[in-house]
Amino acid sequence: MNRKSTVILILSIFLAIIITGAGFALLGRTFISLRVPALTALAISMAITGLSWNFYKGSLSRYLVCGVIFMLTASVSFTSFLALNYCFRREQTDHKVEVTVTKKFSREKTRYRRLARGRMVADGTYHTYHIVAETPDGNSKEVTLSIEKYNRMKRGMHADISIAEGLFGYPVITDFGNIR
Repeated sequence: MNRKSTVILILSIFLAIIITGAGFALLGRTFISLRVPALTALAISMAITGLSWNFYKGSLSRYLVCGVIFMLTASVSFTSFLALNYCFRREQTDHKVEVTVTKKFSREKTRYRRLARGRMVADGTYHTYHIVAETPDGNSKEVTLSIEKYNRMKRGMHADISIAEGLFGYPVITDFGNIR
């Protein structure tokens, strides 16, 4: 394996990670289960990887190249599904919905600091604050808040958010209103 091929493979893996991160950011603004875009991405990437398996005749390992192709196509199709649903939402279906705070909770996470080259050690803990907002039709969404907003929220409290129907029919949050 030559140096150019190695660099291209490593860059494509990093690109797949970045694209998937963008997809999860869009997933936070959509009332959709994770399995719907994930299964769609899986089906598309399996089809494309199957086609590339038959046509690849390069010097690198077929398993390595097809694995990277699978990762890239899965991340691109996952993010594309959510981005198309969000960006091409139907503006005429945009409406305010009153959500109810059904749950408040905080998560304790470990903070790490760099001790030496490549070595990280635990350095205390910190908290992230979350609520679960439920719409009248039964959809619920976990929302991360700052400590100030978290302290103002009470269970059973109502808040307004704007929701529109996405391109594929899944509800999209266009404005969090007074929650964030």
